[in-house]
Amino acid sequence: MCLISDRHDGLIKAVREGPDFVSPHGVHRYCLRHVCSNFNSNFKKVVLKDLCWQAGSEYQVRKFNLIMEEIKKQDVKAFAYLDQINKEKWTASHDSGWRCGILTTNMSECINGVLKGARRLPSEDYWDDPNFQLVHDPTIRTVTRPGRNQTTRIHNEMD
Repeated sequence: MCLISDRHDGLIKAVREGPDFVSPHGVHRYCLRHVCSNFNSNFKKVVLKDLCWQAGSEYQVRKFNLIMEEIKKQDVKAFAYLDQINKEKWTASHDSGWRCGILTTNMSECINGVLKGARRLPSEDYWDDPNFQLVHDPTIRTVTRPGRNQTTRIHNEMD
């Protein structure tokens, strides 16, 4: 299992001290959006923020290294900031495949937004809540809201 989160100290401590959440059973990775946001708080140049995202989302180590060299040319302190973060935790190029291509927490935050209204309900009532419906066909993995159309492909599969 791969847990992707921001770099909140409490989460890092919980993962580090949790006896069941260690390799080969699980790994902890950082959300690239949060890494870039924190980076941008310290280094305000748009070009550096873009390079940070490029470095984190690059899958080839050689290209990652080239981007990091460009960051170093732009700002040595920015390079040092990123270099002190464990590359395995925030980059696709050093991940070893745990992330399955997922670099951010966007999907879980989206689902949290859909389920926010249902949090007040007992779990057995989730399925009847009019604010969302979960599609039960295992080949169609999506959360929809009433009144919104799925894509044509999904609509055709449902007919």
